[in-house]
Amino acid sequence: GSVRCVSGTVAVVLTLGGTAPWSGGNAREDPNSASPTGSQWDETSTPTPSPSDNASSVQCPRTTVRTNTAQSNSTLRSGNLQVDRISGWGYDSTFYLDWVSDIHSVADTVYPGWMSDIAVGTLNAKDGFTEVRASAHATLECYASSGYYEGFSGRKDLVDQQTTVDGHPAWRIQSEVYVTNPNVPQARGDRVDIYVVDLGRQDQLGLFIGSSNLGDATRNGKVDEAIRTLKVTG
Repeated sequence: GSVRCVSGTVAVVLTLGGTAPWSGGNAREDPNSASPTGSQWDETSTPTPSPSDNASSVQCPRTTVRTNTAQSNSTLRSGNLQVDRISGWGYDSTFYLDWVSDIHSVADTVYPGWMSDIAVGTLNAKDGFTEVRASAHATLECYASSGYYEGFSGRKDLVDQQTTVDGHPAWRIQSEVYVTNPNVPQARGDRVDIYVVDLGRQDQLGLFIGSSNLGDATRNGKVDEAIRTLKVTG
């Protein structure tokens, strides 16, 4: 990741079909876009955005859920979702996403102002996150956009598929996120990995998100190793 914008105020430009998986939120809506009217994402009319799309097309809510799972020195855990920490990457207590609760992250400095990181968190049904595919797509839209990445210039989706995590139904997205940031001119972008996991609970879904420096085989590999340790506890 980069010097990132995580304030929760996201300009909304309606570039995709369908409606967001929530009906509220704190995003600022573009006056030329349509207000979301449904409670579920339209699964049938969502094209892959082109690299020229540079803003989130959905409203990203600010969750009011306040939980904090106890951490250990070897794992990151949010509710029942757990991943091994990456050795040598430091716990990042400043990392947060407005629409995610109970988020815990470790990060590694690539360049001054540019970090790679992994995190686990919780997506809550009260915020509209009730289905793994829609929630993964919504998270990508909120994360891989000008509302989060300073200097965001586009993205290219590589993987978008159903999978399992520790035997639990899940949805996986992998995307290349591109930036042109004069504050970090060396950075070209991130490879973003998102897993949303059905934990067998009605009130929440588990989220894993990894951002590793684009084209950085070492850091990408460490994120891949961490993903293989994802498990559902309890």
